[in-house]
Amino acid sequence: MAAPATPTSASEVLERGRSRFDACYAQARATDPRLARTSVQITFAIDKTGTPTTVDLHYRNRFGDTAKDCMRDAALSIRFPEALQGTQSATIAFSPQPP
Repeated sequence: MAAPATPTSASEVLERGRSRFDACYAQARATDPRLARTSVQITFAIDKTGTPTTVDLHYRNRFGDTAKDCMRDAALSIRFPEALQGTQSATIAFSPQPP
C-alpha cells in the first residue's frame, strides 16, 4: 500500500485532522442543541518545522468558551508539511448529524 500523499494545502491538512474538530463541534452541540450548520475559518502561523505558532479562529455561530478552547487546541495540535510554513488559512464546515 502506498504512503498517503503529502497535503498541499491547509484545507487538506484540516481534513486529515477533522475528527478532532468534529469532537469539538459535538461538544458545542451538546451544550447548545440549537447550534446548526456552521463553519469556522482558521488562520495559522506555521513555523519552519510545520508547527502552528498561533491560531486565529473566526466563528460563524457562537460557540461556548469550552468549545472554542477545544477548537484552538485541536488547531494547535496539527502538523503541517514544511512547505506550508508562513500564514495559512482554511475553513472547516460542520453540520448536525441526523438523530
